[in-house]
Amino acid sequence: MLAAISAGLISAAMSIFGKLATQSFFEAVLSRVMVYAGEQLAPMTTNTLDDELVAEIKKRLSGGGND
Repeated sequence: MLAAISAGLISAAMSIFGKLATQSFFEAVLSRVMVYAGEQLAPMTTNTLDDELVAEIKKRLSGGGND
């Protein structure tokens, strides 16, 4: 009985993960990670070039940079 419940839970978890593991999901996650990391790292330096780069990366990843 416990084995059947465990197998059902594992099957359900695999199904949920399969629905989440799409290209668009990982693209959205990685985009947010890159923007967050840039926003955290840019203030740690003294030059303004990285501030401008982070702003450009953020704009392009959010869809606002269609030149």
